[in-house]
Amino acid sequence: IMHDREVDRTTNGSGILGKMDSSALDALDAGSWFSPEFKGERIPRLKEYLQWLNGKAKVYFDVKAGSMKQLVALVRETGFENDSFFWFGNKLLLGSFLKYGKDLKLKINAYTPEEVEDAANRYNASIVEMPLAALTPAYIQSCRKHAIRIMIYEKENTAAVFRQILDSDADLVNLDKPGLFVKVRDNAEKNVK
Repeated sequence: IMHDREVDRTTNGSGILGKMDSSALDALDAGSWFSPEFKGERIPRLKEYLQWLNGKAKVYFDVKAGSMKQLVALVRETGFENDSFFWFGNKLLLGSFLKYGKDLKLKINAYTPEEVEDAANRYNASIVEMPLAALTPAYIQSCRKHAIRIMIYEKENTAAVFRQILDSDADLVNLDKPGLFVKVRDNAEKNVK
C-alpha cells in the first residue's frame, strides 16, 4: 500500500514502486521517516491490511497500478465489496476494473451536471468528486436523480473551508486534515444545540 509513485519520500529506498519486485519492497524501512519509534516498519501488504481493517473502517482505493482482476478478487475475498469505493486516474485501469468489478462502487471526478450524467450513464458511478464551486443546484439535482453521493475536495484544508463543506449538500469529504475537520464539525454541533 503506497500513495506515491516512488518509494523515496516514505522509505529508506529510492526508485519507482511499479518497477521494484516484492522482495526489494519488503526490505525497505517505511517507518523511520515518520518517527524513530517506527524504525523497521515495512510497507503494508494490501491483503494483510484489509484482513486487519475488516469491520473497523471503509476503504477508498486510489488505484494507480496493478492487476484489476487480482484487486477485485482480493476485495471480494476480504469482504470489502460493500465497504469500499474505487477511483482511477488512468482510463486504461478504469476500463480493466470495469471488466471485473462493475458492481463495486466507483468514484468519478465530475465538475458539471453534464459530467455527472456521463458518470452515471457511462460508468454507473456511485460517487462524484468536485470542488465546492461546482456544487450548484443543478449539480446537486443531477446527483440526486442518479442516487450518486457527492464528495467535496478542496486543496485548502482550513477551518473556514471545512465550515463551508459542512454547510453544503456534500455527503463525503476528501481531506488531509481530519483532526481539524472533526474539531470544526464538533464545534458546529455544539453551537446548534
